[in-house]
Amino acid sequence: MGTQKNALIDSFNPQDAIEIGKKVRQVGGVEAYTIIGVELVPQLTLKSRDGVVFQGLASEYEPLPKLDEHEAWIEVTTRINLYIHQNGVIYAAGELGGRKLRYECYQFLGGNGIKITPEVKERLRELIARTLEVYRWLK
Repeated sequence: MGTQKNALIDSFNPQDAIEIGKKVRQVGGVEAYTIIGVELVPQLTLKSRDGVVFQGLASEYEPLPKLDEHEAWIEVTTRINLYIHQNGVIYAAGELGGRKLRYECYQFLGGNGIKITPEVKERLRELIARTLEVYRWLK
């Protein structure tokens, strides 16, 4: 996708710029049209939980509401399980994987108004450790 985008940018000619009143045709088409208006539509590049990257119209999305403390801890538990499922127990339990997991959880909790105190850090470490134990026990 990046190469195609670069090719479009490299071949852009300012004299061919779109403007009202200019005659155009669809790429490869024959019928001529006159531009009577130009509308810029903001698009977002999004990434789903499972890593799929896609684009969507900005008008179709809204910011997530902030969760209360109880809801945030429930959601962070779900995120821990998803992380372990996607990356494996060994990686998640390791130094690098564990650090990355904790960092993502701190960002999420902080973004929902939970101050990251030593108590919150300890609670999160215990939650991750208990979840890892369940995964080990299941195998």
